[in-house]
Amino acid sequence: MSGFRKGNAQLDGPRGAIWIGLIGLTITTVIGLVAVALSDWTKSTYAFNVWLHGINSPVAQTIAAILEEEDRPIVVAVILLIIGLVLSLTRGWLPALGFMAVAGVGWLLIAVVKEIVREERPTPFDLEFAGHSPSYPSGHTVFAVTLVVALWSALAGSKWRPAIVVLGVIFVLLSGLSRLYLGVHYPIDVIGGLIGGLSSALFVIGVWNWLFARRKRASH
Repeated sequence: MSGFRKGNAQLDGPRGAIWIGLIGLTITTVIGLVAVALSDWTKSTYAFNVWLHGINSPVAQTIAAILEEEDRPIVVAVILLIIGLVLSLTRGWLPALGFMAVAGVGWLLIAVVKEIVREERPTPFDLEFAGHSPSYPSGHTVFAVTLVVALWSALAGSKWRPAIVVLGVIFVLLSGLSRLYLGVHYPIDVIGGLIGGLSSALFVIGVWNWLFARRKRASH
């Protein structure tokens, strides 16, 4: 452990991350608006949910019920704080802060897309899991993606990065499929969550790096 050192403020990300993120968020929004306009087609894809739920596995039900909690603000805060603390001790407090900004702000940004699209939610198989916010895109999927991208970005050069990517992909897939298994989202909502989560995370990475690059130039 290296203590609460400062660390490198620059997060790993592609050049033009801000524009890539904005274009991705625009595409995410357009896909959602098309899904609402073609509501009959969107509803017909719920057949995949029915098939998936037909597996009727106690293990799948348990995993889906656990992952249902991941999108709650208190759960998000606890996850970010715990991982942020570990990153502070191992990478420095600036990368940790960058991680929390990308995962947290990236997740919150998608609320704008939700309000623009305003897709009604399908009726879930179990009303216990009924949601109240607009359906598109899936917030759970968005958070899973922003969390993994934020970790990937903060762990540049780390030997643990490949393992984080593999585990992250599994986590994202389980999060998305769990929403379909419970019947709380249409498949297009999860697809939108994948694109939107990646886009919003890249946008925040770009803004973060731009702010620190500007501050660095100002100090010279």
